[in-house]
Amino acid sequence: MSAMGTVEVVRNFAVAPFVGGSVVLNLTSGTFFQLESDLTPIVLDIARDLPSPEIEERMATLRKIPRYVARERVRALQLQLASPFALASSPRLGNESLVEVAGAVRIAEATGILKPGETVTLRGAALRTPEGIFFVGGPTGCGKSVVCSALAQRGLELLDDGQVKLPIAKGRISMPLAQAWFVEPRRRSGMGLILARRNAAFVLAQLLGHSVSCHPRGAWVEIFKVFAQLAEELPTFRVTIPEGVPAVQQAVRDFTGGFGFRPEAPRVGC
Repeated sequence: MSAMGTVEVVRNFAVAPFVGGSVVLNLTSGTFFQLESDLTPIVLDIARDLPSPEIEERMATLRKIPRYVARERVRALQLQLASPFALASSPRLGNESLVEVAGAVRIAEATGILKPGETVTLRGAALRTPEGIFFVGGPTGCGKSVVCSALAQRGLELLDDGQVKLPIAKGRISMPLAQAWFVEPRRRSGMGLILARRNAAFVLAQLLGHSVSCHPRGAWVEIFKVFAQLAEELPTFRVTIPEGVPAVQQAVRDFTGGFGFRPEAPRVGC
């Protein structure tokens, strides 16, 4: 299923439903959310400004909760989606979050669309590997630079570190990305490098969250669609690394050795 066909723009919201979750971008505030798949129709109803009683009925049926509780949940969702901030009253059922604020992008006040040859800039690093270009991202202090340095010592070419420009051509990212890694801020004991495959909703939210570009609203609709398509196609992993720089370096050596990433042999002078 192509995400380009599933992205729906309703009033001030762009919505990308995937198997296992959805992402909603508020095109006014720049706030974006992750939510459960079954809540997507309710969020779309809210975006369309359908009468609240109809939405409350759907919420009550979906969650098997009393109507008065559903009314509170719907009202909280309406406030949450309209606000550029994470509200303290974010609706919850037990430990289950109905909608999660994942971050915000910068949307310029001027109107416009993507220009030919325009790029989207992501915070992170790009490495050239035998499989293609890897994008590596993560919050400050997560260990991304240590991982990239260790990979570079194994012979991989570090193309960018800090900001990566992704060129867009004909509605697609034209840089041949092979994988994306998002390093966790938490490290763990042990020696191994652990990669956990993530779903498309996670990938889209991470791409949005790592974007440092400022584009007008119309351009963000296009970027959202491009990112949604990339999220379904790009193998993406959440990376857990061990404690300490030497342990990270050893974990990377073990990983690259297992996948055939070998440093180039030293050149012998003539």
